[in-house]
Amino acid sequence: MSNDPSKTTPAVDAMREDWAVVDPLMNGTKGMRAAGTALLPKWPKEDVEAYKARLSASTLLPAYSETVASMTGGCSLSRLPLARTCRPESLS
Repeated sequence: MSNDPSKTTPAVDAMREDWAVVDPLMNGTKGMRAAGTALLPKWPKEDVEAYKARLSASTLLPAYSETVASMTGGCSLSRLPLARTCRPESLS
């Protein structure tokens, strides 16, 4: 691993491929609509006006961004056992 902050690890480089999908989804319906055909493909025989109508009617439930927000730091939420000598007497 390099100490040069301008260099990334192969793991980060691999994750970058997914950011093109993740970033718009984190921005909800507006982000999804702005991404257009990258996230909502146009059907082969769908004309431009029909696609625009379908895109403007499409919504994105905020479950993705809410899940990411609620899970961030989740690994640090587990309870650690305290030694008896560390507990205040009022909790014993």
